[in-house]
Order: sequence, then C-alpha cells, then structure tokens
Amino acid sequence: MSVTDQLNESRLDGNNNEPRLVLDLDLSEAQALRTWLLETELNGLSAQDTPVVTGALAKLGRAVDTAQATVNIRREFQHAGVNLAHWSDEQVLELGRRIAEAARPILGS
Repeated sequence: MSVTDQLNESRLDGNNNEPRLVLDLDLSEAQALRTWLLETELNGLSAQDTPVVTGALAKLGRAVDTAQATVNIRREFQHAGVNLAHWSDEQVLELGRRIAEAARPILGS
C-alpha cells in the first residue's frame, strides 16, 4: 500500500486531528506546481516536462513521507502503551531512527 493510499484511507472524515504539512517552496516552484496542476488535465503535461514542478513535487513527496513515518512511529508506540504525544515530530523521528539502527545487526541489513 502506498503512502498516498494510507493517507487517503485515514481521516477521510475531515477530522481536525489530521497531521498538517507546511511546505517551504520558492515562489517559482509554487507557481509552476499550481500551473501544472491546473493545466495537466487540459493538455496532458507530465511533471517530468517541467523541471521546477519536478522539484516541488519531490519536496512534497519528502514532506508526506516524513509525516507518514512520524504518524506510523507514534501509532506503534501507542500500541505498545507508550505515549509520545508530548514529543515533537523531530524527537519521534530520531527515536525511530535510533531503534532501527539498533535493530540493524539483528535484521542483517
């Protein structure tokens, strides 16, 4: 299941507890992305045809992947009975990274 599918399946009810993403795009990136999104259905443009859009979509993809990883890590800890609600997203991601690193020798990666 892709990250997009997971995000679409979760919180379709418009719940305000949905994680929010804030993107820092250059004005040219934002304009190109908006133009591409508006025109893509009309003339079949591909993001690969517009380098600035490709960069903006890459930023968006990284932001979505990071947010989904944070949600997943928080969920796993919640299932284990550990409340990380008071932790920042950066702290949660760092803890997840440290645990993955610690488990690497066992997992053979």
